[in-house]
Amino acid sequence: MKKIMFCLLAVVLMVGLIACAAPAPAPPPTPPPAPAPAPKPETITLSAIGFQFPEFPPVSYLYTLAEEVEKRSRGELIIDVKGGSEVIPIMEQHEALRGGVVDVVWHFYSLWKGMALETQYETISTVEPIEYREQGIHDFWSRIYKEKCGVLYLGSGYGGPRLGTWIMTKPKVEKLADLKGLRIRTFGPQEQAVAALGGTPVTMPVSEAYGALERGVVDGIAWQLDSGAESRLHFSEVTNYVLMPQIAHSDSVVLMNIDSFNRLPEYLQDVLTESMQYLQYYIYYRHYLVLQDEIRLLKDGGVEFIELSPTEAKQMQDTTRDTLHKLMEEQLDSATAQEMFALGY
Repeated sequence: MKKIMFCLLAVVLMVGLIACAAPAPAPPPTPPPAPAPAPKPETITLSAIGFQFPEFPPVSYLYTLAEEVEKRSRGELIIDVKGGSEVIPIMEQHEALRGGVVDVVWHFYSLWKGMALETQYETISTVEPIEYREQGIHDFWSRIYKEKCGVLYLGSGYGGPRLGTWIMTKPKVEKLADLKGLRIRTFGPQEQAVAALGGTPVTMPVSEAYGALERGVVDGIAWQLDSGAESRLHFSEVTNYVLMPQIAHSDSVVLMNIDSFNRLPEYLQDVLTESMQYLQYYIYYRHYLVLQDEIRLLKDGGVEFIELSPTEAKQMQDTTRDTLHKLMEEQLDSATAQEMFALGY
């Protein structure tokens, strides 16, 4: 028994000695240093202006575009809306954009008619701007603005057949014959349309129209009701009637300096394109409500809306369209005119 106990004790001591003699386990390897955080991309800022003060209803969508671009780019791309014609006079904005003084402008199409006559006929398109890419109209205007004006076409802003240019008058007009001889403030190709309907077109900036109506220099105005006809311009104070239907529709275009666009990384170019497409859908739904608000305000101000008979309404729109189509055939080369007709103009 003593031998057995002695043997067990010897085994225990031997195991202990072996354990003590075994080398200690190697310490775990030192972890590699954490990678340095990626540098935050530098913010790129684009300057933008509109043809009117930024609070002017159509131009105010520049702010919507700026917000969408900043959100989609996570702050990497900013559009800084500088103002409107009070910053750069409207007729100097073309060269300011082409020369890179500003990066983005919000304009009427026809403000570029001095370089591209095609632009003044945008107001008779039968297609909504949200369908321009699908119908090939976006590609058409991209080509025209690049080749003839030297700027990049981002897309159509507000506009389309649901919106329009109406004739507002001081004297009552119940039929087309009542337009004969009335002096109507107009702009661009509306001049020929008003003349074809029997009126006398008078060209002047809309900023002068209120005073001209007040003093009796003109008897009426052709204007887009959705462009602040009452909320900003207070035309109920100097007109009494709106003749329905409209003779054309509203239009606006967002343009960019080509070099400014090309300097952007491709993913930020995509952000601009996607933001513009979003804006077109936003405006399609939002701006129709703006039009309804302006109509309500005009009616509250005492303006009467007079609807022509169905026969005369059709005559009015047919006369307007036929007049402008004839002008297109006279002013544009045959291939371009036919291309525009095929696109719904």
